[in-house]
Amino acid sequence: MEFIAEEEKLFVRGVVENNVYTNEFAGVRFTLSGLIVLAIALSKGLSLRVNGATGWGYLAAYALLNTAIHYACFYIGLSHSEGARAAILNSLGVFMLVLLACVFFKTDKLTPAKIIGCVIGFAGILALNI
Repeated sequence: MEFIAEEEKLFVRGVVENNVYTNEFAGVRFTLSGLIVLAIALSKGLSLRVNGATGWGYLAAYALLNTAIHYACFYIGLSHSEGARAAILNSLGVFMLVLLACVFFKTDKLTPAKIIGCVIGFAGILALNI
């Protein structure tokens, strides 16, 4: 799976270098991904029900923070930096996911092990970029 992610980052870098509009590229990519996930979920008979307005609010906030803002910043930064550095910085999204999961889901607690893991991971990313 990591191989696919790395190939995608190389492709994205090629799109940026050839002046393809990255927002359009991202929009098409996310639309296709969403349709694929929807098709798989429906084929397996999974429920796609969201409980009430609060559930939709959490879902919208999560989508905005973890997808829209994250990738907008990633694509803008990618157009102004080396592809390898941008790929490394993109891995910071994992730490955002860990922290946001603890905020939005009552069953997911921020444990000392998660904090230590995030600190070690973030230190590794900083070490690669210095």
